[in-house]
Amino acid sequence: MSRLIPERVALAREIMGRYPVSRSALIPLIHLAQEQDGYVADDAMEHIAELIGCTPAEVYGTGSFYEMFKFRPVGKYVLGVCTNISCLLQGAEELLSHVEATLDVGTGATTADGMFTLEDVECIAACTLAPCLQVNYRYFPNVTPESFDQLVADLRSGALDELVPPHGTLARVRQHVGPGRWAGSAAAPPRLPNAYPSPALAGHAQPTAPSEPTAPSEPTAPSEPAAPSQPTAGDAATTGGQGATAGGQGGADASDPAVTEAPSVDPDLLEHGAGMAEAVRAEPGAATGAGEPGPETGTGRAPSDRPRPPGGPPPAAGPPDSDTSSPTGPPPGAGPPDIDPPRPAPEGG
Repeated sequence: MSRLIPERVALAREIMGRYPVSRSALIPLIHLAQEQDGYVADDAMEHIAELIGCTPAEVYGTGSFYEMFKFRPVGKYVLGVCTNISCLLQGAEELLSHVEATLDVGTGATTADGMFTLEDVECIAACTLAPCLQVNYRYFPNVTPESFDQLVADLRSGALDELVPPHGTLARVRQHVGPGRWAGSAAAPPRLPNAYPSPALAGHAQPTAPSEPTAPSEPTAPSEPAAPSQPTAGDAATTGGQGATAGGQGGADASDPAVTEAPSVDPDLLEHGAGMAEAVRAEPGAATGAGEPGPETGTGRAPSDRPRPPGGPPPAAGPPDSDTSSPTGPPPGAGPPDIDPPRPAPEGG
């Protein structure tokens, strides 16, 4: 046969009406063609291309991706014998040899009477029922040479016609969608709003009803500025360090409200900070009057008191936990150590 018969053209148009774009019905229409002829004929692909508005090459390019579509005539029953590992361990190789001898054909061939086409297939997802085969994609598990002979006899006699329809028929209960639910029809139900909007769907957002305007709120009187809280001992230590830092940055001093205002923190943290400040004052460096502890040094030595080589630029501020009072450093005024001290001249030289 060739093109789709009128009954299948009407069915094809019904299927196409379920989709917003006719090309989306391509695969269902290929199934229609295969159901009609047992395989997908060239003329049928041309007819499908005319219906959905594409080329026959596009129809073939899509359909040839799927193993279930056959593009040459096959038998009424396509037998697929699985020879993957599970079936192979259960005797699939011996079963395939028996099938070839019984039908008198090799894999990929069709019997002379056009009844059977034999295929050697990979895993068909029935490993627990190995060895297994399919007849027009209907499963027959735990097949033995004896049960296969009985299966062939039943298929030839028509005893299994209700169970195994001719090749190309996937189901005999066809889905029906009324015209009122076709895409683009006036009676079609409205699209449901997307519960999880995505940027990719921004152009397809559903319009929403405008919300009711809300009455303007009454103006409120301006609130009085809050009085600054009294600094605690921990605050004094903190603001002292901030004042020293701000003074180094130019223009700000401890009287600046931005510096002296107590932060709104947990009182436990303030008490902990005060205890840390007292501990820093008790260090030996603090007893020498070198300066108040600050965040720049972590000790009693101010940044300007750090030793530096004669004539060198002032050192940059180090990390908060750096300690420049280590006794291992070079004494003030000492130059850099010689990497390779000069050797004495040999005697008599």
